[in-house]
Amino acid sequence: MPVRYETTKGSYTGLFLALLDVGVTAAPSDVTVTVATGGAAVGATSIDVDALSAAIPKNTVLEFSRAAGSPSSIIVITTADAAAAATSIDVEMYEGTEGDGLTYALAAADAATWDGLTHVVGVQSADYNENPQTEQLRAVVYGMGSGVTVDQPTITSKAPQITVTAFKQGASQLAKDLSRYANSNRRWWARYVLPDSNGPLFEQRDVLAIVRDFSVQSPSDNYMQSPFTVQFLNAPTLTFLDE
Repeated sequence: MPVRYETTKGSYTGLFLALLDVGVTAAPSDVTVTVATGGAAVGATSIDVDALSAAIPKNTVLEFSRAAGSPSSIIVITTADAAAAATSIDVEMYEGTEGDGLTYALAAADAATWDGLTHVVGVQSADYNENPQTEQLRAVVYGMGSGVTVDQPTITSKAPQITVTAFKQGASQLAKDLSRYANSNRRWWARYVLPDSNGPLFEQRDVLAIVRDFSVQSPSDNYMQSPFTVQFLNAPTLTFLDE
């Protein structure tokens, strides 16, 4: 029989970051967004919600469950920052034309959960490399010998990192955080997602990190870019879609 194999075609790489408070080394807490009494009608571009427990920035992707079902959920993206204790969020449909309102209604108590991470948008490349360091193990030889040995390399350390090239964003909170706190010892929580060509998650890495090598490239004849490196501070938690 022929050899059978599967190839994986890539899709847009997902990079998500959250600036952590000083002294914090764990992932951000989840924020639950619950639709308030009255719900939200088809076509709405804002959703009344119970008072938010934390601020939710622009460009946050939220998947709301629907008690009515069919479909069981809808995915929206926030179009403006919402402060902690806010009672409404501005949204549009994640898939569709800019400005599209809800394609299905939401009822009171329908809810979405946000993981506290902000999507890095405008990413042109985000290559992951573990940078393994090796040493050769060799026997100590005394006197003459006629045998030939083969070096046995041993990996002694790794320095995982993601090298990012991205368009410089405007007045988003993440852009401000990168400008203020990259190239410092402030800790970040990073999530690196590789979807396959059909969209579902292929593999995901979550890790504590710092952001270094941040710079701003500002050519007069093109878009401004902000390359940076996400340096892992420990081994990431690796998740595969089929496990």
